[in-house]
Amino acid sequence: MPIVRNALPFLAAADTTIARRPRLHVLATLWQLATIVIDALTMWVLLLALGVHAPLPLVFASFMVSTLLRTVSIVPAGIGPFEAASVATLTLANVPITAALAATLAFRALSFWLPLGPGLWLARAATRRRVGRGGAMILVGALVVVGIGTGIVLHTRAVAALDQALLAAALGRAHPEVAAAVEVEHAPSPITA
Repeated sequence: MPIVRNALPFLAAADTTIARRPRLHVLATLWQLATIVIDALTMWVLLLALGVHAPLPLVFASFMVSTLLRTVSIVPAGIGPFEAASVATLTLANVPITAALAATLAFRALSFWLPLGPGLWLARAATRRRVGRGGAMILVGALVVVGIGTGIVLHTRAVAALDQALLAAALGRAHPEVAAAVEVEHAPSPITA
């Protein structure tokens, strides 16, 4: 098989001292656990941005089940099985299906599709020359920029939704998504539409 034939020289050239460094294995495990927790928190924050207040333990359990199905799936990167499992398990956690689908697709865009560009660039650079400390710093910088940008977008959406709800309440109407009017028991608001 060509794949095995091509992989054997690569494995033979690997640094065997890495396997004998327990500190490295512990650090790698801790980084992986941190990634899982941060990804689950990202899903929870996306749900909050959509106005759904799901319990964090249920969102974490949903994320873990979805990740398990993504891992055992035969589809590359679990595209499809992860999304289906995430929507199904979030729906079981009493999250509306529309919010579950929107949060899942937003999570997938942030965690899979968005990093593809920088990842491709770094991979091409690594095949041309060995990526050292500079390449790692570029990657960390890109991830920080993506994280800050995501936070700004989510915060802006949450503030816009809150402003809309406050304006509707000040004008004596229900939230824009609700058709009924609300009686206001306080003095008229100085806010005008």
